[in-house]
Amino acid sequence: MQWIWNHMLSILLFGALGCTLLASALVLISIDGGRRQLVMAEMKQAIKWGIVTPIQFGQKIYASEATDELLESMGWRKYISGPTIKMIRDGITLLLMAYVLMQFHGPELVRPIVYVVFVFLTLTPGPPGPFYAFIRPLFQRIQRHRANREVALLIQLLRNETQSEVQQSVIALIRQFRPYTKALENDLYMLEHDWRKGKEEALARWQRRHPKNEDIAYLISLLRSIDEIGYTDCAKSLAANEKTLHDRQAANYTSKMQDLNRFLFIFNITGVVLACLWFVMAVFQWAYGMDTGL
Repeated sequence: MQWIWNHMLSILLFGALGCTLLASALVLISIDGGRRQLVMAEMKQAIKWGIVTPIQFGQKIYASEATDELLESMGWRKYISGPTIKMIRDGITLLLMAYVLMQFHGPELVRPIVYVVFVFLTLTPGPPGPFYAFIRPLFQRIQRHRANREVALLIQLLRNETQSEVQQSVIALIRQFRPYTKALENDLYMLEHDWRKGKEEALARWQRRHPKNEDIAYLISLLRSIDEIGYTDCAKSLAANEKTLHDRQAANYTSKMQDLNRFLFIFNITGVVLACLWFVMAVFQWAYGMDTGL
């Protein structure tokens, strides 16, 4: 009896859940087969509506063009959107906060709350916080290396295209070049979509998605030149800047190798430090065992 009294709330909650499930099962059993399928379909639709509607509502609340451009500059936009990562952030933060409030009281609340705030800032895709200070530059650099390789290919395709006698529109060129890309495929799709609304705004948005990328800036100038002055002058610009483009591609390759070597150096140093730490701990454990006779 004492156990029942101590767990009365849990028994009532699970009992109510059991009664609800039993009632639902009896309702499904009591109706005929044809209507049962209709009821099951309506229940699935109601469950789907109950899940999808809050998600769509959250997508509208958290929608931010600046956040989406930030994720695009990091190469994340293809896999996750700004509203989605913000909803995940708030869900994790609320769960952690509820756990902290249940487990800690008084002055000991300060440190756990600081940890929760740190997690919140780390998962926030924007300034300020660790995400903007450390995660953003790292993935923007990775995305820049991926994009530069394809930009070189697009410039070469444009060089070949400008030798043609039949001039195509910029939208036709974007459609023609998109199958050759992977990292820039989504960028070219959005550029084609935005181009119909306004050329300059479309090019500006593309530039914002690739900050500090000189190759993208030069490719944008080529597309603007093709639209304004045609193939002939664009071909002259490509010929005049051929050596500069070659030197820039070589510099991009060198920078990529340096970043890779820097990462491998940090990885190796971390492994050596952990091995030394393990060795020191093992020596202290051996000495303690010798002193205590264990």
